[in-house]
Amino acid sequence: MPRKRIILVFVVISVCFSNVTWGGGFPPWFYEPGDVGAPGALGFANLSFYGKTHSQLLARCRALKGLCEVKNWKCNLNCTYFKTKKELEKEVKKVVLIHKVKFDDFQTKLVFYESVPVFISHAYLKRLKSFKFVKDCKACSFKKCKPIYLCNPLVEGYAGSIGSSEISFNVLMQYQLALKRAIELFAYLNQVDVRVSEVKEIIRTNLSAFKLKLKEAKLTPFGKLNKIRLLVRSICINKNGRMYVYIISPDIKVRSVYYQTPCWLENRFCLGGYVAVGSARENINGFYAQVKQAVYNALIELAKSKGLKVKDQMLKITRIDSFGRFKLVFENTFTGTKQVIKAKLIGIYKKGNTVYAGVMEVKP
Repeated sequence: MPRKRIILVFVVISVCFSNVTWGGGFPPWFYEPGDVGAPGALGFANLSFYGKTHSQLLARCRALKGLCEVKNWKCNLNCTYFKTKKELEKEVKKVVLIHKVKFDDFQTKLVFYESVPVFISHAYLKRLKSFKFVKDCKACSFKKCKPIYLCNPLVEGYAGSIGSSEISFNVLMQYQLALKRAIELFAYLNQVDVRVSEVKEIIRTNLSAFKLKLKEAKLTPFGKLNKIRLLVRSICINKNGRMYVYIISPDIKVRSVYYQTPCWLENRFCLGGYVAVGSARENINGFYAQVKQAVYNALIELAKSKGLKVKDQMLKITRIDSFGRFKLVFENTFTGTKQVIKAKLIGIYKKGNTVYAGVMEVKP
């Protein structure tokens, strides 16, 4: 009796996410929700089990909540999936009537996931007179500094930072990760101490404008603040699907310069003490990772300036807080001796594709 032959055919389907693009394109207000003079805020919502109308209302409620935060209005909005359409309409209407808020709405889908739309709303009082970044946002390139804020987050004259994330299953997930990294970098560069739990809550509520509580009061040109406002100034997505989120704080004004070269880059003693400098080239994990590497290299340079042979000793670097303070512990495995150095981040400078970090020793 002839033996039956079974042939198994395997088909491998490969999807390259680097070539995925968002369907439908984005309206100009997505790239630039607003600025300090004409604030605007975005709200996001996934498709809920109540349907599309409910989801869009939820996005509107969140956009409105963000606008309330940046304008310092007492709105007491409660935007949750569990509220019915009628309840959400009531939440939104009472604020809109008082402050004359307007909305734009948009629904987007990922090409390969057309059944999972994301609803985006834009709340504003008046439209921007002109869009400064939209043209470059559509040709977004970190290497070419397009838009300019990718190389200079101080371009608006206010403290700012950028967060980025690779393409994800939908716009909202990608936005949340990019925003989280932008907030972390903002705290790092501006030496403000924030609570991790609060950052998580902000990310979860899908806002683009919000207030951040500080563990310690921050001295700013506007006085001593326990909270600072942050708003998403712009969003851009490059040809490979990487999203960049640019945030600024209207409460921390800086000199409107294009990253003037700091004195410590050329003169290590210009601040009265030795400034150790480290540098880092572009990092595959984004700008935040590049900054961290530059700071690490600066700390190593500081250790060497103290006469410590780093290769011969065990090195442990601990970040003390979000104010840019670090503790370096060197333990010699041969002699059993230990030395502790405390250091403080002085500043970050970006030139071309290289980031420079300056650190100084903090005397006990």
